[in-house]
Amino acid sequence: MRHIRLFWLLTTFSLKKTLMNPMSIVILLVGKFLRFGMFFLFVWYLMTYTKVLSGFTPNQVLLFYLTFMIVDTFAQFMFREVSRFKRLLVSGEFDSILLKPHHPFLRILVGGMDIVDLVLLCLYVGLAVYFISQLTSVSFVHILLYMALLMNAFVIVASIHIAILSLGILMTEVENSIMIYRDVTRLGMFPIDMYQKLLQFILTFVLPVGIMITVPVKGLLNVLDPSWYWISLFCALALLLSSNLFWRFSLKYYQSWGG
Repeated sequence: MRHIRLFWLLTTFSLKKTLMNPMSIVILLVGKFLRFGMFFLFVWYLMTYTKVLSGFTPNQVLLFYLTFMIVDTFAQFMFREVSRFKRLLVSGEFDSILLKPHHPFLRILVGGMDIVDLVLLCLYVGLAVYFISQLTSVSFVHILLYMALLMNAFVIVASIHIAILSLGILMTEVENSIMIYRDVTRLGMFPIDMYQKLLQFILTFVLPVGIMITVPVKGLLNVLDPSWYWISLFCALALLLSSNLFWRFSLKYYQSWGG
């Protein structure tokens, strides 16, 4: 309960800081809406003439894109503070965070949620709900499986950001790691079935973009082999465990003040 109260307090502080400049929020929202709208229209235009992409219809391909946007925006909404971790390292403020009687992840991982991304996340979820309602072969069970696999994807996203924090301690570099992560996940905007077999394998078992995005949509469409539910769960748990072990390892080499 104490950690929940602290999490809420940090979230409130982040919200107040964001609302101090409402005009920047409006400009940022307009820019993100335009960017999403233009790419959404591009996908829609592409699928209007392509008709089928790797066996998926236009509406189904749009679900892959919306699922990617949900996972990507969730990461930015929940883990925005990760991009500010370098400043904490080089200023020495991370020292005081480690001395606090709570887990440092409350401050450096989820301590700065972004209200702008929450607005966008609600938009993407609403669009996904609309396109799911247009599918005739989807049952309530498939929707539940889709939601469960999305939660599984969120665990993977959290694990990756913990690994980025760990790399930040060892290398004092965070921004480039985040940009690489985001560039790689963009390969999941479309079903990974469209790529060659080698790249499919890499995007599934090395960089789990397929498990984060393609697998949930396939579960929704009832074209997923049942074994993938267990494989996805195993990958998420393995990544969560390994990222936490990596975090503990990196702390042993932390020299304070970004040294």
